[in-house]
Amino acid sequence: MNKLYEKFSPKRLFFALSTCFALVSVISLLVTRGSVISDLGFGGDGYMDFFNHISYVNDPSRVYFVSGSACFPPLVYLLYLLFNRVMPEGSVVMYDVNVSPTAMLLYIIYVALSSVMFFCAANNFLKLSSKAERFFTFAAIFLSNVFIFGVIERGNSAFLVLIALLYAFAFKDSESKLKREIALILIAVAAGIKVYPAIFGLLYLREKRWKEAGRLIVYGILFFFVPFVFFGGFEGMKQFFYVQSQVHSYPANEIYSIHALFRFLTGASKEAVGASIAVLAAGIIFISAFFLLPLKKWQQYFILTSAIILLPFWSGYYTVIYLTIPLLAMLNDSEQKVEKTKTDIVFSYIVYALFAVIFSLTIFFEFFSDNMLEFGRFIEYEALYALIFVVLILGIVELVRGIKNGKRKA
Repeated sequence: MNKLYEKFSPKRLFFALSTCFALVSVISLLVTRGSVISDLGFGGDGYMDFFNHISYVNDPSRVYFVSGSACFPPLVYLLYLLFNRVMPEGSVVMYDVNVSPTAMLLYIIYVALSSVMFFCAANNFLKLSSKAERFFTFAAIFLSNVFIFGVIERGNSAFLVLIALLYAFAFKDSESKLKREIALILIAVAAGIKVYPAIFGLLYLREKRWKEAGRLIVYGILFFFVPFVFFGGFEGMKQFFYVQSQVHSYPANEIYSIHALFRFLTGASKEAVGASIAVLAAGIIFISAFFLLPLKKWQQYFILTSAIILLPFWSGYYTVIYLTIPLLAMLNDSEQKVEKTKTDIVFSYIVYALFAVIFSLTIFFEFFSDNMLEFGRFIEYEALYALIFVVLILGIVELVRGIKNGKRKA
């Protein structure tokens, strides 16, 4: 087992599998001359998480009153307001995919700049010494369903949140006091854009960094509430919370959140108490595991990002991109030379294989489904749930080891 580990490490399995997925997808595109993607089913609203929100902010004071889908916190609407003002009036029409060439050019520039920012942030966070391994890591991320058909196809601001968090976690444990403070600000900014990243404040509580946790709360309050001044003030804030309550009551067609999955499996209605109880139970498991189990850093990130992806009642596919954080942190751990048991090695291969499935490109011939993209998403979420189970098992195993070692020392 150790010889196999040395010659073909688990991270090489990740690179090999993700490369195979991408190659088969490219071959499928070539053979079918692109027709294999004709039934991907974008629903005629591609990039609308970008263009719709630009249109919502035509009148900043009424942004939360123009549509039930104007559901982002006000901080990110400052960016959308900037985009709105740099384009000719009428370039973007709400819910109309036929945007002007000017608007499409703006989106191309936005994607290009945000991708460069992501590369810089991830490259700064990643500690792999091999340039080849860095290349295959970024290739796996950029050539994945979630990046192409989640991040780019939706144009959701979750990608900006990921960039902020990558820099935050790179600076969080720095010896520089300034960088540690910037990390707090970036986490607060991420929470100001998407709310849910506020959960990463638990990292500071776990490490008993009380003063930093307190400052993080202050920053979070400032970045969340102050921007309402530009978007309707107190009335706008009340409408925001009302819109949030409506959004999370939508009968999601997707089975990506725990709430939607429970309803899918049981046939329960969206108002079913059982679905809410399932979400509450999952939340308790996530938080208990985070605080009680001796988790590695990448496992801590994984538990918290999984909570962001699965616990909200309405959760978009693009949120899977947050799993980039634990993936990169796990690759960083691979640089450390530590003794591994056979059990550790077996679990390492399983974990890397599951990450390869999550960051895969599945534009295949329609062998398994009439819509390979939806089939790919289903498999990715199955891999995510399996990975949660594996991480919990690993944490319990480490807990038992610690207890046994403690008894031996005693």
